[in-house]
Amino acid sequence: MDKKKFCVLIKYCFLKGKNTVEAKTWLDAEFPDASDSGKSTIKDWCTKFRRFDLLPHPPYSLDLKPSDYFLFLDLKIKLAGKKCSSNEEVIAETEAYFETKDKSYP
Repeated sequence: MDKKKFCVLIKYCFLKGKNTVEAKTWLDAEFPDASDSGKSTIKDWCTKFRRFDLLPHPPYSLDLKPSDYFLFLDLKIKLAGKKCSSNEEVIAETEAYFETKDKSYP
C-alpha cells in the first residue's frame, strides 16, 4: 500500500476518534500488508491531522519554584466551583485570593 492511501486510512481513524494505538491495531487487523509502517508514522500523521506539534517536556517546569505548585493548587481549590461569566470576574476573584495572603506568602 502506498503512503498516500495509508495516510487516508490514518485520517479516517483520526476522524473516528481513534488514538494511535487503536489506529495501529485496526490497520494491522484490516490491512496486514501495511504493517511495515510503524506506530511512529501513525503518531506523526495523527498529530498532523490535529494541527499541533507534540513537544517534549520535562516532568516539571524548570522556571517554577516548588512553592509555585502549592500556590497554584491552593488557588485552584479556592476557585473550585465558582462560576465566572467574564475575565474580569476571574481577575477579581484571583486578586481577592491574594489580598487574603500575607505579603511573605510564596
